[in-house]
Amino acid sequence: MRWLIVLILFAGATLPERLITKTVEVQVKTYAHESVKALDQLYDNIVNPIIREFGEIFISDIYRCNRYSQHYKHQAIDFDFDLVDSASNLDLFEFIRDNLIYDQMIVYYRGKNMSHVHVSWTPNKNRCQTLRAYRWKGKVSYKKL
Repeated sequence: MRWLIVLILFAGATLPERLITKTVEVQVKTYAHESVKALDQLYDNIVNPIIREFGEIFISDIYRCNRYSQHYKHQAIDFDFDLVDSASNLDLFEFIRDNLIYDQMIVYYRGKNMSHVHVSWTPNKNRCQTLRAYRWKGKVSYKKL
């Protein structure tokens, strides 16, 4: 099972406003203290600087049930800027690469177009690893950029 949460966030939103402001109906669960802490750190270190730079943003994925995913630990988020007027996925990629500390940033393509950008942040050592996802023999593989 995979949750898809689609949010439009605006600068200055508090945590409850960030969880309530949504474009699709989702069931909001009560998260453990560590989950809320991880979400706050992700917001403070990744989401908020992006909002300050671009204004409106579109989050395409923030939580997955796969326990091996950084999404599961609330340490990763996917953006699709092609769905907002403020910037493109390439603009977002360049801003994150040049201005933020992150653990991993993975760019995904649909054909020749960048479809979305995955960014993770961890309270431990952030690697600032930048990768491009691609399909090889039916599986997703990654190449360092």
